[in-house]
Parts: sequence; C-alpha cells; structure tokens
Amino acid sequence: MLTLTRKVGERLVIGTDIEITVVEVVRGKVRLAISAPRTMPILRGEVIERIIDENRRAVPTMEISAKPETRLAIDFPEGILGLPAHRSFVVMDVADRPGLRALVSTIDPSILLLVVEATELAPDYPVERARELSGHEDTDVAVALVVTLPANSAVATVNLLAPIVIGMSSRRGVQVILEGMGLPVRCELIDIPDEIEAAH
Repeated sequence: MLTLTRKVGERLVIGTDIEITVVEVVRGKVRLAISAPRTMPILRGEVIERIIDENRRAVPTMEISAKPETRLAIDFPEGILGLPAHRSFVVMDVADRPGLRALVSTIDPSILLLVVEATELAPDYPVERARELSGHEDTDVAVALVVTLPANSAVATVNLLAPIVIGMSSRRGVQVILEGMGLPVRCELIDIPDEIEAAH
C-alpha cells in the first residue's frame, strides 16, 4: 500500500482519468474532491464491507441437486463481492420456490446465491441505472436482487443496494452498487415498495 502525505489544495492523480484533491482537514476528518469518469464507481469502504457481509450471509445452507450445465455459464470477470474465487455461475430454478432462481458456482455447486428478477419485486426499481453502472453494451440485460432466506423463522430479506446485472447475449455478469439512492442492503420483502418509493 502506498502512503502519501498531502496538504489542503494538493492533488493526487491516478492513471490519466482520476484526480483526488484534498479540500479540507478538520478535527481528524479529511474532505476530498474526486474527479473520475462517470462510469467508474467511487464507493466508501464501509459500503463495500456491508455488501460483502450480506452476500456471504445470503449463501444458503441448501444445495441444488442438479449439476450445473457449464456451457450455460455466466462469467463474472470481477467476481461477486464476498465470493472472489467464484467467477463463473449458472442460473438454475429452485424447486418449490416460484420466482426464485439460484446463481450456482460452476466450481463448487454448494456456493450459490438466491436471486429474483428486480422488476418482479419492484416494478419501479432503477433497472436502467443499474445497467448504466454495469458497463454492459447489451441492450437486453437481466437485473437480479440477492435474496437471503433466514435459517430461523424471520422474514426473508433482499439486497436492494447491490443488484446483479447479467448481459443476456454476452453472458457476462457484474454486481453494481446503487449508492446515493437511499436503497438498503437488507430490506424485508414486505417493505420493498416503501423503500423503492422513498428512494425516488
């Protein structure tokens, strides 16, 4: 890790596209101004940590009985947050759970995430914004939300903050973060319409 000392007004340049300027330092807090391409996500570390924790929590103890068909795999070049070793997944139906699908790792079928189509749960979900952030050139994309089924009798939750976007023709997937929209990382399924409305 590179450690640098900067004063107010001084800049850091990363590559040719990113510039960070120290704006203010007050009582141990640093204000930064960041200039970067709109397509490049700039995220707070604690948001990433919350999503990593939620993805790990969402991996259920259930297993899919069928073997994943690797020829139908969706590649995640950057991985999924919290599951960095798993970069290839297959979408499979989940028995007795209509509307739910499973993203099953092709290298270890015990690693899977339950997902649901975003617009099935919330017709007003910001699908277009998720597509923009994904960098997909495909016009036909699926936007899925990670569902966590609790081990006890608690209510299932869904991650509205970090959808998974899959290009249907490229078969490439990416998890994006819709920061700044007021969407929660853990929302009870019954509260989804209220959370989406509050975010608009």
